[in-house]
Amino acid sequence: MKAPVRQTGDSGSVPTPSLQIMHDRARKRFDADPSRCFQKHIRELYADQAKRPPIPSLDRARVERISNEEASTIILKYEWLRTMASGTIACYGLKIDGELLGAGCFACLGGKIRQLCVGATVKETRELAAKTICYARGACVPWTPKNAASFLIRNACRQSHKDFGWRVFFAYSDPEAGEIGTVYQACGWYFMGDSFRKGKYHTDYISADGQRTMTSYAKNHNGISRTQLIADGWKPIARWNKKKYVWFEGTPTERATLKSLCRYPFQPYPKRMVTL
Repeated sequence: MKAPVRQTGDSGSVPTPSLQIMHDRARKRFDADPSRCFQKHIRELYADQAKRPPIPSLDRARVERISNEEASTIILKYEWLRTMASGTIACYGLKIDGELLGAGCFACLGGKIRQLCVGATVKETRELAAKTICYARGACVPWTPKNAASFLIRNACRQSHKDFGWRVFFAYSDPEAGEIGTVYQACGWYFMGDSFRKGKYHTDYISADGQRTMTSYAKNHNGISRTQLIADGWKPIARWNKKKYVWFEGTPTERATLKSLCRYPFQPYPKRMVTL
């Protein structure tokens, strides 16, 4: 299977040939050893190239607001999808002594995706949805200290809660990239299942030239029929459903209330399959 192409509607610069070569190499490693996620393989490739020892601790680490352009220097290089997410509102960076070591990006997704919590009235439900945001992209450089990713996520959520008033945070882990959401489990997020779809798979579509992807969400959101896509030369491709996690910010009482209002039952964390 080829590395994922840039999705329709995504923003951000197109990866340079050197980035493409590294991702292709990581893809080969991942295909040979899917027991580890794609992003671990890509970090290992860059670690071999940089030959830089890991920073020993997070003692001087801080998480602060950064520009989309700054975040893209991390995301386009180390993140599975290689793009900044469409609808990105704010990005936060993990820094030690001024060096950018990781980036986390929040994006506002349309439709009813943000209606995770249900209030007593339609108005209250809409108000809760307005305070709900997606942690859409995140990655760290290979030489970050242990637990850097969870440190970045925890502090990015806390700071964005102060900056924007967001209270409900959700994120996806992608089985296509070998992800089960280990970092969200480490942060104590709640697991809500496989994207609320029926079955384990959904169908995306690849353009005839192989350069564009139409997700099932984009197809449905734009009212495009399967028949129309196939007639235009798009080919259906089965995708594993993504796993969805949620987190709540605020006082302990506020977090408990939001947790009780979540419309989806929390489930046990998924485990990585062990190949014998």
